Amino acid sequence: MNPEEIFPFEAKRALVQLLRGPVVTHDAHRQQWSAILAHRTEIERRLADVFLDLVLDEDDGIAFTRPQPAPEDPKLTPPQVLRTETLTFMDTLVVLALRYQLLVATPGQRVIVEYDDVVANMDPYRGRYATDDAGFRKRIDASWEKMKRYSLVSAADTPGRFEVSPVLRQLFDADEVALVEAEYQRLVPADNDQHPQHETVDG
Repeated sequence: MNPEEIFPFEAKRALVQLLRGPVVTHDAHRQQWSAILAHRTEIERRLADVFLDLVLDEDDGIAFTRPQPAPEDPKLTPPQVLRTETLTFMDTLVVLALRYQLLVATPGQRVIVEYDDVVANMDPYRGRYATDDAGFRKRIDASWEKMKRYSLVSAADTPGRFEVSPVLRQLFDADEVALVEAEYQRLVPADNDQHPQHETVDG
């Protein structure tokens, strides 16, 4: 059989897009999305050859790759394929705020947030930083730029408003969010009686 019949050009292009990351979406990558659905089995096989799994959510229209679970035998630990980036404390706070919005949203509903509201949710942690208000805001802005770079948020039609990517549901389930949020609440300075206020913004 002709190899092109098994894995045609459009499937190869979709595979490359998955490897480039961070996420393939139905809306932004329509041709690649269609190819992933049409050639899912072969794409999964080829990803497995390099120790990766395909994560595909047809309802949310997202697909991405992640490392296969670590084997019990450390001698069989595969090489690192995907580039990783360590989240700062502020990065994690912002991710938690975004994931919470997905948690309380109606399934299938677009989740839109106001950036100023996200900034306000960081205020209880202000005391953990030995910097002035401008420096604290700069840290939040830097984390937000990272969220945009990794397609975890994208600009909505109204300036200052952003859509939260449903990919965060796949990266962190509700139980993981609860555990991390409990730990971060513990780290709020004792003299700060404020708590992050999560408000759902209608789309």
